[in-house]
Amino acid sequence: MKGTKKIIYIVGYPRSGSTILQSILNELSYAVSVGEIKTIIDYNFIKKKPCSCGKQISRCEYWSKIIEKLEREYTIERMANLNKHRSQISNRYFNRVRFRRFNNLISMSNSYGLFLRKLYGLIHETCEVIVDSSKDPMYGWFLSKFLNAEVFYIHLIRDPRACYFSYKKDDLRINPFRWSWMNWNAEFLRRLSPTNYLQVRYEDFANRPKDTLSLILEKFDLPVDKTIIHENKVFLSGTHTLAGNPNRFDSGEIKIQDSRKWYDLLSKFEKIKIYLLAIPLARKYGYK
Repeated sequence: MKGTKKIIYIVGYPRSGSTILQSILNELSYAVSVGEIKTIIDYNFIKKKPCSCGKQISRCEYWSKIIEKLEREYTIERMANLNKHRSQISNRYFNRVRFRRFNNLISMSNSYGLFLRKLYGLIHETCEVIVDSSKDPMYGWFLSKFLNAEVFYIHLIRDPRACYFSYKKDDLRINPFRWSWMNWNAEFLRRLSPTNYLQVRYEDFANRPKDTLSLILEKFDLPVDKTIIHENKVFLSGTHTLAGNPNRFDSGEIKIQDSRKWYDLLSKFEKIKIYLLAIPLARKYGYK
């Protein structure tokens, strides 16, 4: 595998388990999980939010070296201007992809694409596989058009009622229609790149993590260089991820499990409402 540059891109709706999955993949000796790197300009350069190690990226042991090289070519002001292109790379543009009208989207975002090529290239100097949990389907497709690396997609799916509960307990709101919208767009990546696409249900991953990890590595032709998961438990050495679920700050021994708290704590009305709003995809994915 030496010399081959790959990206594992986790796509799907937020609160679907991408944080724990990327943290586990980060334990592979040849992989580095970077979190939701699509937010790096706004979240880390402009708002000065920290890496999951707790430090700002300019002081982070991992990111500081990459940022130093990046800033030789891109000032903060230039990156802020490029960040405007990110709003153009969103789910609403999948109609253009659907009808094979690629050129307009690529040309109007060319400068942003070159920035991403530089950024991911610098990260790839430190590893062979980048794990990116940015989740946005369109951004994931855009990477495959600009980067000098092969992009693989893990479409991570979780019961919409569990996603709803995860948001609710943190006093946040969820739009069930957006759950369907995000997963519908993620499905489209299978049509565009069938051999590089793998669909994984969070519930299956949580109940059989070792089997799921083996499936991922086999699908993407990646070696197993050490035993990571022991009886549904994993020891996380810590990551250097950008943005995402607060769980990205966790390290040490973690138990992988499918929390069913939502089933007991959501009202019957809430469970029925969310499920009905997420049909037909919820039914297609085996949720009842």
